[in-house]
Amino acid sequence: DDPGWTQPWGGTSPTWHKRGDQYYYGIFWGGMPDFNFRNPEVMAEAKAIARHWLDRGVDGFRLDAARHLIESGPGQQQNDTPETHEAWRDFSAFMRAEYPDRLMLGEIWADSPEIAPYYGDIKAVAGGDEFAMTFNFPLAGGAIQAVNLADSGPLVAALTKVRTLYPAGVLDGTFLANHDMTRLATQPGTDPAKVRPAVAVLMTLPGTPWLDYGEEVGMLNGPTGDDEDKRTPMPWTDSDSGFTAGVPWHRFAPGRETANVAAQLEDPGSLLSRYRQLIHQRTSQAALSHGDLVPVQLNGAPRDVVAWERISGMSRLLVIHNLSGEAQTATWATDGTGGYELVFGDPGVGLPAAGGITMPAHATGIWRVF
Repeated sequence: DDPGWTQPWGGTSPTWHKRGDQYYYGIFWGGMPDFNFRNPEVMAEAKAIARHWLDRGVDGFRLDAARHLIESGPGQQQNDTPETHEAWRDFSAFMRAEYPDRLMLGEIWADSPEIAPYYGDIKAVAGGDEFAMTFNFPLAGGAIQAVNLADSGPLVAALTKVRTLYPAGVLDGTFLANHDMTRLATQPGTDPAKVRPAVAVLMTLPGTPWLDYGEEVGMLNGPTGDDEDKRTPMPWTDSDSGFTAGVPWHRFAPGRETANVAAQLEDPGSLLSRYRQLIHQRTSQAALSHGDLVPVQLNGAPRDVVAWERISGMSRLLVIHNLSGEAQTATWATDGTGGYELVFGDPGVGLPAAGGITMPAHATGIWRVF
């Protein structure tokens, strides 16, 4: 029958759909029926499908819409049910037992209080007995909002939620935009300069940064808000499809003349080079790749500048981001630190002196503290 449920995120779209004289459940739309994971044979088949791809060598799975796996009623009873958590614990146990080196990554598009429980019990299993990693949607939103507003407040608030709500020691999947979102280079509006500090924020935060293809060259969104215009072909060059002479499945996004790999590959000032330089720092600096984050309190608490230290063992890095379009001076209380060595800096970024530095517009600096 049709119990009359609508989608839990609002609106009037039904989740039960008619076929013949019966109805089937499909939370997203009628063309995407949901599996019934209450049936153990269905879960067994899901594991068999997973084995097929894991045996072929995939590194793991991004598991979509993870909070909607098993529904128990209308409205919010289609989200985060105990049966959903139980099912993910089952699937996670299978992954750990048979493929312990593969990643189980959860897409829970919600706020931090709803995301955090999907790690499960960290006492039963180190890192949690459900997902090994989850995407941090609130942090992505906070970072982009901070850059757009030149206000560190949303970013600091998102980081505070991670520290207070996430289980200790779990893996955080950080990102700025994904294949369901308007592309990053389009989100900051007409000022492409704002993309550069957003990238630097992502690459200097704890966690594992994820990039949607094309973000590294500043690929724009297509002209509509449709999913297809968020997933246009990769711009390898300004004139062809890159690896093939075939016809692309969809038109390219605008801006391809400069937002392509060939145009940026040898330009040290390009966005692609910025990503590569910051990725290099993450792989070569233990404090950036898996160090703790310790906020740095700036004198006067300016909202358009944000600073933190990344610390791993004896390795200690100071990171400062100027989120504004104007030069800003930041000062902080020193602790008798001997000095600083510049590890990464935008043009015009020098060395801090006497607990202070003037940062150019939209600039980032990373210094080794000794």
